[in-house]
Amino acid sequence: MKELAYKEKLGQLVPVSEIRYRETARMGALRDSLVQLASLVAEEANPDDPGRARKAIMAGVNQVLNQHIAEARTELAEAASQALQAAEERAAERVAAHA
Repeated sequence: MKELAYKEKLGQLVPVSEIRYRETARMGALRDSLVQLASLVAEEANPDDPGRARKAIMAGVNQVLNQHIAEARTELAEAASQALQAAEERAAERVAAHA
């Protein structure tokens, strides 16, 4: 954990909240692009029933996005846990240094 404290001092670590914000924005932009793509290709995929094609495309898009969102949440939770542990260790080191 001393390595984490060192990297934090060097500015090599980014707060979990900032990563969460960036990932949320990135996934939102990706979802918007894929929704637009589904609408654009639905007519060509099934000219007789573009609504059905769009629905099928969106089902696949949502499945993939939900998987990536779940993975991102797990990674963020792990990062937050590590950051908390590092902060607790730094606090304990400070207390020990003043004892």
